[in-house]
Amino acid sequence: MANTDFDTHDTAAHEVNIGGALSTEIEEPFWEHLLDVLVTVFNQSKAASQTLIDTLRERLEDAPKETQVFFFNQNPLQVAKDMLGREGPLSAEEKRRYSKLLDRFRREEDRQHPLIEEAINKLIPDDFLA
Repeated sequence: MANTDFDTHDTAAHEVNIGGALSTEIEEPFWEHLLDVLVTVFNQSKAASQTLIDTLRERLEDAPKETQVFFFNQNPLQVAKDMLGREGPLSAEEKRRYSKLLDRFRREEDRQHPLIEEAINKLIPDDFLA
């Protein structure tokens, strides 16, 4: 089950009030991470994954701002599982691939990747830690 709790203060700090849109500081890293999860963890093709993401983005653009804020506070791993209709825990191999992906994002912090350590920690689902 996706983590539905989010820190209102944290969310407010990342919002842009121009046209009611959320900051690309939050959106773009989320979509990038979601693409990486689909391709790396679940072995989906990049083209098929991008098509799924583009469809979801279009649907989300028409959603109320509150829905968008809620969405971008979801775990990209859980969103990917939902997009693929996957249920149940991750396999040991999927956990290993996701762990490597998180390590890569940590290393990329040096190139000013917006997913800082605190944000990366929020990406780790409960079943991954078990």
